[in-house]
Amino acid sequence: MVTKFLFASIVFLLSISTVYALEFNFTSPANASLKDNISITILSNTTETYDVKIYVIDNSSKIISEIFLEKWRNPFYFLKSVYPKVSDYVIRVSKSAGNFRLCVKLRKSGKTISDEKCSNILILSSEEKNISQEESNKSTQENVTLNSTIEKPLLNKTSQVEGKNNTEIIARAESSTEVKKQEKIILKSKNSSAEQKTFITKEGKTRFTIIYSFSVILLLIIVLLLLKRIQKTL
Repeated sequence: MVTKFLFASIVFLLSISTVYALEFNFTSPANASLKDNISITILSNTTETYDVKIYVIDNSSKIISEIFLEKWRNPFYFLKSVYPKVSDYVIRVSKSAGNFRLCVKLRKSGKTISDEKCSNILILSSEEKNISQEESNKSTQENVTLNSTIEKPLLNKTSQVEGKNNTEIIARAESSTEVKKQEKIILKSKNSSAEQKTFITKEGKTRFTIIYSFSVILLLIIVLLLLKRIQKTL
């Protein structure tokens, strides 16, 4: 009889847990600083109303955080009937720093069974926060310096190549200009020679015409004189 009762109780509890189990998840930062606001977002597809409890516990399972809803509250108590109307929440840890557990509980409104999920969170003290920021700034500065060191030789090399290319272009342009000048001088010289040759040829023709004309006239005079002498003889 007792065995049947225990078996029935176990089945009942399992059935209840199955019926009321809620599939959900949440997002949170991996680390935060003391007294800084920590944003938590609950993710689920449910449309039913749930109570919410979000808190951070230390290694002795003691709650060391607060939750904000209109004012800062003790997270020991559920915020009733807030989810899914409100899915984003803010908490803070103001008592101690270290590696802790951040937990989110959802309970269907009016019920006593809740679903819980937890994740690790590192809370940094003010000193640790400053050191972390200094290391981050130092790392950023080193990356900037490294990038600058890499870029300068590249820029210098590029400038040298561009300067060399510009020098070659100028030299080619000057060489081309010089060649064109020489070609103009040679062409001008050829044209001058051609003009001179043409002039000489015309002068020779003129002289030849004068000599030829004079010879013809002289020949006519001789012929006339001969004819006159022949007439006198007759």
